[in-house]
Amino acid sequence: PEGSSSVLPPNMSLASCLEVRAEFAEVARDMDPTVRLLFALAMRAWELGDADASLGLFMLLSEAGVGKAHRNAAKLWEERISSLTASRLNESSVSRDAASMPEETSCSAGGGEVRFELHNTGRFCCGGGDCGSAQFLFNEPGFEPNECAMKCSVDPQCAFATIYATGYCQLTADCGSSELASDPSAQTYAVHRPEPRCAAKSREM
Repeated sequence: PEGSSSVLPPNMSLASCLEVRAEFAEVARDMDPTVRLLFALAMRAWELGDADASLGLFMLLSEAGVGKAHRNAAKLWEERISSLTASRLNESSVSRDAASMPEETSCSAGGGEVRFELHNTGRFCCGGGDCGSAQFLFNEPGFEPNECAMKCSVDPQCAFATIYATGYCQLTADCGSSELASDPSAQTYAVHRPEPRCAAKSREM
């Protein structure tokens, strides 16, 4: 800065200097007494089986910029979403698909569960491939992460769900392009559905 006598160390680029500064800032945050206390409480809650309390504390620390808390929150969300049972995820999808099927065809959901796999963090999908005018199947606030995942699971077009700690929910049919989200709590999950089993039914003459 102007008036400062500090200079870059020899053989160190500005980019490297900024990277070191960012790492130092993260270490300084981690050593903050309040951060250490909250992190310890989050770990203790997890050890005692109180996943909700643990997740809430990790999300709070994530909003404060604590990297390891953000990673832990992402892991807990991934486990929570993946633990949804197949019946709960598929019930609405099966009934919806059955209504639009031809009478001579009968299909049932595959034997496996609908799974959600963490695709990226801190970014959102640009549906249609153009981040300037992304095409969303759904893009609204006010949804818990499990509600957002459920909404994606019952929409056959939905292939990616981006959830936010603020309650925002974004669903897209593709994620060929993505962009850095203004909210760092963004977590995008890819949806993996079981293959349906279909059998032809003979028509009555």
